[in-house]
Amino acid sequence: GRDFVLLGTVGYGDDVRRDYARHPVDRPMPIRDVVRGGEAVYCESVAAWDAVYDPATRVLPPGVDDGAFVALPLHAAGRVLGALVCAVDRPRRFAPEERRFLQAFAD
Repeated sequence: GRDFVLLGTVGYGDDVRRDYARHPVDRPMPIRDVVRGGEAVYCESVAAWDAVYDPATRVLPPGVDDGAFVALPLHAAGRVLGALVCAVDRPRRFAPEERRFLQAFAD
């Protein structure tokens, strides 16, 4: 399709659900790269996000000033159908075993 459709959120308010309910697939965000490339995208801090993506597209949980993000591909029948995006409330490196666990969870 031409748009990403937000199916749900946890820990975010109505404003995020409203603002991100639908947005173009070409908007420079990690989910765009996940869907195009089929691989997870990790941003280990706000600075890492801002170095690659438009800061205006970044959404942190309420009350959080810096954090880390991961966007994971959701596969079915050999295709990427969407992405699961998770944010944590502090910058962090994702260890290899955490990355494997997160992808297994998304799979």
